[in-house]
Amino acid sequence: MHTALSDPEYDKLVWRPDAFGSVCFLISGVIAYRASERRGWLPKREGSGWWEAGVNLLGLALAREGEPHGIRVHTIAPAAVETGMFRSLMSKEQYGEDKTLPPAEIARIVAQCITGELAGTSGEVIHVHKRLT
Repeated sequence: MHTALSDPEYDKLVWRPDAFGSVCFLISGVIAYRASERRGWLPKREGSGWWEAGVNLLGLALAREGEPHGIRVHTIAPAAVETGMFRSLMSKEQYGEDKTLPPAEIARIVAQCITGELAGTSGEVIHVHKRLT
């Protein structure tokens, strides 16, 4: 038995403009709210978790708006990338170089988005992780 929904099935179920679609949307919001860290009614603003979902949803919304005009939107979510900014936050002792991605790997993904190799991922989040062996 296959329980996953395809993109069109998901859109039809969750985003359809009727009472059932509205209830599904509200329930998903409650689940997201309950799953996130917060202080009282407001989300904690420490770390990146509080804004990641918003950026991901913004990418999806922009992709849907841009699709009729031939505009693709890609949201790239890399793991730790070996940069000066990352090293200003984490020392090599705290997070070894063997666990970080080289900047060239992210540049390769960006190039694939630009050239159209990843045209089918418009609106999706592209997670890029270091393969640990």
